[in-house]
Amino acid sequence: MSVGKGKASYLLSLLAAWSTLLAVMAALSSVLIVNWHFLVQGKGVGVYSVVFYLSVLAISGLVWGISLIGYRNWKLAIAIGLIGGLPLLFVPFIPVWFQAPAL
Repeated sequence: MSVGKGKASYLLSLLAAWSTLLAVMAALSSVLIVNWHFLVQGKGVGVYSVVFYLSVLAISGLVWGISLIGYRNWKLAIAIGLIGGLPLLFVPFIPVWFQAPAL
């Protein structure tokens, strides 16, 4: 069974696009799960969690941008932007940032 070059690049782009959405959702979920205790107490999230989330957001955004060449799905692009970008709007409203432990 042979897959044409165009079909293979389309499938790879499709996989990359949906993977970016899942990566952003997984990163957001992990930050919420790890920092749930602190969020309930009103202490916000840790510095490491913000760096982790922004790193995942940057890498997945880059992968999505590359995948956009072969798979132009604007509804998925809006979903990735909303899921990835909306939590960033709440960063200024986090009441207290607890400091990372001194090593």
